[in-house]
Amino acid sequence: MRHVTALCMFAWLSFGGAGCALFGTEQDEAAKGPEAVIEANVKKALIGAQDVDGAAIGIIVEGGRVTLDGFVANAAERRRAEQLSERVEGVEQVINRIEVRGGD
Repeated sequence: MRHVTALCMFAWLSFGGAGCALFGTEQDEAAKGPEAVIEANVKKALIGAQDVDGAAIGIIVEGGRVTLDGFVANAAERRRAEQLSERVEGVEQVINRIEVRGGD
């Protein structure tokens, strides 16, 4: 923890405070607004799922509407990404533009 604090302090001194954003927290996301919180929570849900390649999926949030895009291996993974996104607090609608590239 000392190393992270020291690194953050160094970044803050070097970049006028901007460097600490590299170590974002939920509070940082909340300060950006509700759309940033929804985006972060959808990304966490997708990255945390073992059956979805969350890193391959882009997320755009406008109000409570979430648009997913990118590429996945099969239709089941595409649908699972949509389901996970629908469960996130604040999401009212999911537009699934993910393309299947692979098996299914």
